[in-house]
Amino acid sequence: MVCFSQIEAVILDVDGVMTDGSLNLDGYGENFKSFNAKDGVAFELFRRNSIRVGVISGKSSESLNYRCKQLGIDAVYSGCKLKVHALKNICTTFDIEPKNIAFIGDDVIDLPLFPLVGCAVPPSDAHALVKQKADLVLSSRGGDGAVREFVDMFLVEKNQCTLDELYKPLIEDLIALSEIEVQQ
Repeated sequence: MVCFSQIEAVILDVDGVMTDGSLNLDGYGENFKSFNAKDGVAFELFRRNSIRVGVISGKSSESLNYRCKQLGIDAVYSGCKLKVHALKNICTTFDIEPKNIAFIGDDVIDLPLFPLVGCAVPPSDAHALVKQKADLVLSSRGGDGAVREFVDMFLVEKNQCTLDELYKPLIEDLIALSEIEVQQ
């Protein structure tokens, strides 16, 4: 198992990690993306555990900006062909070293970040070379729960807890909110 103890932030690629990598274009040529709802809970778990999250994407789209805002992502860099520059900016913004970052990326454009970060992780359907260079390969495909799989694995190890213990506060909050809503 990869040691997550030094990880303080997570940076994600978008296409092929948060999405399945498909390029969907509307009638005007605007790119729209399909995100996995299960991954949305991952961002709540990151927040509850004081893990900052950044996104570095090689492409720009309004759907990406909208989803990142919905999820409360701390730093968003889109349209980046040289992702190393975005990594440096995020490190400055978060006031951390690259070795304290886990990065989830799926394609060769992400490889320059792998030796710089503390933990390099691709989804199961990443390019073969990316999987070769990784510290850990997820069993989920990009856009199919890969971020959720990572957060579960990462926070269980980092917090030395079970999945039940990790999710207990979130579930208790959801039950409390449900009870309040039923009373109204």
